[in-house]
Amino acid sequence: MTDQRIAFICDRKKCKNCYSDCLHTTDINHAANFEKTLAPDTWFESKQTGEKKMENKALEIVRAYIKEHLDRSDATPEFDVYTVWKCKALQNWKFLISSSLYDGMYYELTYNGDKHEWYLDAYKKFENRCIPSVERK
Repeated sequence: MTDQRIAFICDRKKCKNCYSDCLHTTDINHAANFEKTLAPDTWFESKQTGEKKMENKALEIVRAYIKEHLDRSDATPEFDVYTVWKCKALQNWKFLISSSLYDGMYYELTYNGDKHEWYLDAYKKFENRCIPSVERK
């Protein structure tokens, strides 16, 4: 058997020198789709893709935010959070997320891949109005 090198999809947390074209690593400690087990030097490939992990993290952040801002005098309602829209550009992510609560809120989550930071914007929908086009035939 010959020596082989394996390149893994990078989690972009290995060093401060990562750049947008840097997508892979040979260091399994920074492989995005592998998880270390309790057994020494044993790794398992994750069932979740990098995209699914990011989406689940975004949903987790919004769920925690909603729970933090619920009226504490009421019983905690059961609710779902779901992705309305998502986009990835280079190492950055953008998610528009809503919930099953009837509160008119929606959430914009941005992940800055250069800084490994999430930014949350919470919005309240006040109105949905149809504006007819001026160019009617």
